[in-house]
Amino acid sequence: MDSLKILEADIEHANGLAAEIPMGKSSVRLQMKLVRADGRWNRSRYGRKATIREFYGVILPSLERLHINFSDLPSDNL
Repeated sequence: MDSLKILEADIEHANGLAAEIPMGKSSVRLQMKLVRADGRWNRSRYGRKATIREFYGVILPSLERLHINFSDLPSDNL
């Protein structure tokens, strides 16, 4: 159960990082969700599944790098 709480906290952290990325013209935002219904993992029709390995190996590190890169830019460049 503790690992699920850690995963949920990391997803919240990733969503916070994603929310700080400036939106383009399409106004699309990246948002991660952990959804479980009726004993089966589920996703919205607009979503994409990612494994826990993909989340920790690709998604979260990429968001952290983007956050660092955007925070290094002057605010008038955003």
